[in-house]
Amino acid sequence: MPARVGPAPPVPPLAVGLAWLAGYILLLVLVPRHVPVAPDVASASALAGYHTGAAYFAVAAWTVLGVLACALLARSGRLPAPAPEPAPGITETARPRAALELGLLFALFALAYFPPFLARYGPYSEDHIYLTMLHRMAAGQRPYVDFEFLYGPLLILPVHAWVQTVGFSMKAYYALTALMEGAQATLLMGVLRRFLPRPRERWLAFLLLQPFLLNTLLGVNWNGLRRLVPVFVLLLLARRPTQPAVIAGAGALLGLQLAYSHDYGVACLAAALAVFGFEVLQGRLRALPAALAFVAVSGAVGVGVAALLLGHDLPTWLALARELVARYDAGEAGFAFRWTLNSLAAFTLLTVAGLGVARGLFPRSPRPATAGDRLLLAGLAYAFVTLKSGLNRSDFWHLDAAFLPLAVAVLLPLPRAAFALEPGARKLARAALAIVAVTALIGILPIGSHVARGWLAGAVDVVAGRPAGVADPPRLRAASLALENSHPDAASLELGAWLAEDARAARPVLFYGLAWSLGKQVGVPKSDFQNDEFVYSDERALGLRRFLEERPNALVVMHRFQYERLFGLSAADRFPELDFLARPSALKRIARWTTSVHYDGVPLEVRARDARLARSAGALLVERFAETARFGDWVVLERAGSAGSLPGGE
Repeated sequence: MPARVGPAPPVPPLAVGLAWLAGYILLLVLVPRHVPVAPDVASASALAGYHTGAAYFAVAAWTVLGVLACALLARSGRLPAPAPEPAPGITETARPRAALELGLLFALFALAYFPPFLARYGPYSEDHIYLTMLHRMAAGQRPYVDFEFLYGPLLILPVHAWVQTVGFSMKAYYALTALMEGAQATLLMGVLRRFLPRPRERWLAFLLLQPFLLNTLLGVNWNGLRRLVPVFVLLLLARRPTQPAVIAGAGALLGLQLAYSHDYGVACLAAALAVFGFEVLQGRLRALPAALAFVAVSGAVGVGVAALLLGHDLPTWLALARELVARYDAGEAGFAFRWTLNSLAAFTLLTVAGLGVARGLFPRSPRPATAGDRLLLAGLAYAFVTLKSGLNRSDFWHLDAAFLPLAVAVLLPLPRAAFALEPGARKLARAALAIVAVTALIGILPIGSHVARGWLAGAVDVVAGRPAGVADPPRLRAASLALENSHPDAASLELGAWLAEDARAARPVLFYGLAWSLGKQVGVPKSDFQNDEFVYSDERALGLRRFLEERPNALVVMHRFQYERLFGLSAADRFPELDFLARPSALKRIARWTTSVHYDGVPLEVRARDARLARSAGALLVERFAETARFGDWVVLERAGSAGSLPGGE
């Protein structure tokens, strides 16, 4: 007699998870290096032969396949779902204690960004970008029309209004930064208080989330609210996805996010639709009109706020946003991905969440979705979309941001039934989150210590009563932030005074390459379309050339490093500006392997940008321009033979 064939044995979830994670590891190493990069892409990833778009496609395809395969295994009974996860009891905390805790937290964060201290040795990092834009806007220039801006109008125009109200200065900018950082910390702690009444659990969760949110780059775009607002939207929907008040409030909040930072806004919208879709899948058909209403509210608020802020410049913003998305899709500004401890832990978190969601998608005996289920699903969908940008840039700042909603889903004690996790899976997810947080903190420390040194030195100078600026400030074309420093760069002020002299005061100035952030220091608003050192396409680089061709009396300011390379006075492959990476500190060496790929990518990126400039505007400089003055490390060029012949005008 033939042997009886029994049911297939169950598949161990741990084995499935390891196979899923192994797939990510192999695909991200192998696939992107076998797909050719477009020849017009100038990025570190392109120079390394790594196609960042293919990296995302591989991750997206493997995630979808993994979810479907595990869902089918669960449907067949071979991958059983664990028992539901009940939520622990939640008790309210006393209001006086809450007010004291939140007030002290706000004060602590505001002090950490204390404007009079920071201004003495600023700017530090991406605050250069915002202060350059604000300097230009103070001169009457408009974002998206007169200069490039990557984010929504709500991320720059209110900042401009603030600075216009209190006066253009680093102190004004850092004051707003301090308020925003204090608000970020206070709002997050306020939300955590509702779910984690025990102080130890609450503070542990707060500290684990801060590496995702701390603003050590000092750009307004790095304020944690940009990444927290989507979390708040998804948390609201997770608890009551069809309640009209929630749809209206969460939709309006998402609309503001779309006008603030459309990248995370779109990811949040996709995650919200995943929540509504699962509600429909479970038979709650009222989620369908709720989803339509949510999309309508968020779209109306987003477009309405943007239109209110921009007026007839709205189409220009939308066109620029589409153009930049296309360039990023092609791999512009990309770094080649490689595995670090940080990214391995992040993808482990993704795998655990994917396995949990997959087993609850098509079960034979459905369990009604709870708030914890919806938040885990939303976090998975959000990561799925946000990894598009995370895997293009691949540094920990962009990569880790994709996992913030998943981190919140893992930390909050919300009940899960449809997408429950085993106790071992919960522990693994939290361990992975802790590794992501600790390694991100390691990545933050180098620039954070730089800012901290400036803060401390500024505190010493302010307390000691040392004056800022110089005793006899020179006449400049416009405001100079250098005059807020304890030790202004004398060469920069001398250059600013020279450019403000009557013979040159009306001549346009192009700040080339490394000199991109100099305008606000020398009192000359930048006037070409580029706002920073990133030139996102060959067409943009040719735009700099056209800027010079259309302005025959233009002066060009550039750093001597680039001047010497461009004019053959030093080796073409010599980049002294990268010497700091050639001799990294012990902390940076640790961060290189535990946290971020940008230590490898930055040298390639700098070379790619330099080459793109050299073959466009740089070629024109070599052909038609010559040195006319030098101030410290800054070299000034003008058209050969034109000295003194083109005063003023364009």
